[in-house]
Amino acid sequence: MPRPRHSGLRLRASVVVSLVLVLGACGGQPSAPATVEPPSRLASAVAGQAGNPAMGRQLFQAKGCIACHVTSAVPGGGNVGPNLDGFARRPRIAETLDNTPDNLRRFLRNPPAIKRGTLMPNVNLSAQEADNLSAFLYSLP
Repeated sequence: MPRPRHSGLRLRASVVVSLVLVLGACGGQPSAPATVEPPSRLASAVAGQAGNPAMGRQLFQAKGCIACHVTSAVPGGGNVGPNLDGFARRPRIAETLDNTPDNLRRFLRNPPAIKRGTLMPNVNLSAQEADNLSAFLYSLP
């Protein structure tokens, strides 16, 4: 006598339900991973910002950064410098400094003093302008 076609589905569903019940009885919450990942560089960088990203975006255009750098946040842009999208996730600034808010502000205030031979000019940013521009860079997707 042939078996009904749907009995295999019932068996599989029964096994799945049994597994769910057994696993659920084993102790509630799944165990935590062996290593806890540190907070993301983006979260750390944004938390350390004193500036205004919107004002930094305006500076990005007004100070001429857009002439050499491209980012999806500002239309247009040059290709002399690197694409700045995802800046907060990068480990280093200009392949020279650890990517931290303090280091970025220091670099933006005087790039040639930090990286000898860089094409990035010193555009004489004030401390507040460096804060705003770094806040903008850390906000980039």
